[in-house]
Parts: sequence; structure tokens; C-alpha cells
Amino acid sequence: MKALMIASIAHDVGHPGLNETYLKKVRCTLAIMYDDPILEEHHVQTLFLILQDIRCNIFFDLESDDYKQVRVAILAFLRPKYGNLALALGILIWP
Repeated sequence: MKALMIASIAHDVGHPGLNETYLKKVRCTLAIMYDDPILEEHHVQTLFLILQDIRCNIFFDLESDDYKQVRVAILAFLRPKYGNLALALGILIWP
């Protein structure tokens, strides 16, 4: 359940308040760094950078296989083009 909460919070983490079209048009750093969808890629990268800090990593106590499953589910939740959202929600809610 905590993975679902983290995925929900991370959905807009680090959002610059601008849309994708504008970011591409002005060649913003985010548009140069990330593939489409720019903002979704940025949210994912920001989340996992935050989780690298042991003080922020609420998944530190998970076994490796369990962490991989949570990570895959979070990625599918934040990047729908990369995974099945219904499957991700099932993994996140019923680990």
C-alpha cells in the first residue's frame, strides 16, 4: 500500500508547472534530457533519486525480489506506456 501512495505522490514530483509542448518549444533542459513523455520521465527519475537517500527510502527493508516488483509497479503507474496500469495497481495494493 505504501508503494501506491509513493507512486501517487511521485506522479507530479518536481513538476515545473509547464506543459510538454512548451518545454519542447523552448528547448528546456528537461526536454533535452528526457525522451517523450518528458514530464513522466522527469517524475520517475526524481522519485528514484530521492529514494536513493536512505533517510527517504521507505522500501529499504524489502527483499531484492520484492523491491524489484514494487519498482516495476511504480514504473508502470508513472509511465503507462511502459506497463499495464491495472497490473501495477494490483501489485501495489496486494504485494
